[in-house]
Amino acid sequence: MKYTPFMYRIVGADQKEYGPVTAEQIHDWITQGRANAQTVAKFEEGAWKPLATFPEFAGLFPTTSNVPSGAPPPIAQSYSTPPLSTTPGFGAARPNIPNYLVWSILTTLCCCLPTGIVAIIYSAQVNNKLDKGDIAGAERASMLARNWCIASAVAGLVCNLSSVPYFITHSNSILSNFPH
Repeated sequence: MKYTPFMYRIVGADQKEYGPVTAEQIHDWITQGRANAQTVAKFEEGAWKPLATFPEFAGLFPTTSNVPSGAPPPIAQSYSTPPLSTTPGFGAARPNIPNYLVWSILTTLCCCLPTGIVAIIYSAQVNNKLDKGDIAGAERASMLARNWCIASAVAGLVCNLSSVPYFITHSNSILSNFPH
């Protein structure tokens, strides 16, 4: 049976989530200065919290007696989502969540204006939420943008197909209005 090390996820100063990584990799990042006591991480599916609160990493950071008197103590708080922080640390690739902006614009112009506008609004929210670290919100906005694009395409298709019988039955009167 193959041994699988416990895995962590870490949020860099760029507010991007990195991982999964091993404890040894995080240890290396701490010694290299790429992560510090306030760098936010989570173990497996646990809560987000500063690295200093993990017992396996606590010894790698200076104790409060070595910290200057004006420095704030490490935060011992858990987060349900990664918090925004300017703390330097190591970052990772941003999740690839599609925003469907091109499809939203095309369905607005070619299919159905009202539902297309709603799709554009949700599409614009995806990158904004990713920039703020709201992965769940970005995924929700992406899903809604996709659904509104589909609704817009279906509405446009229904409207265009429903007009075909009218043009077939009235083609003589329509064409008679054009000069020959």
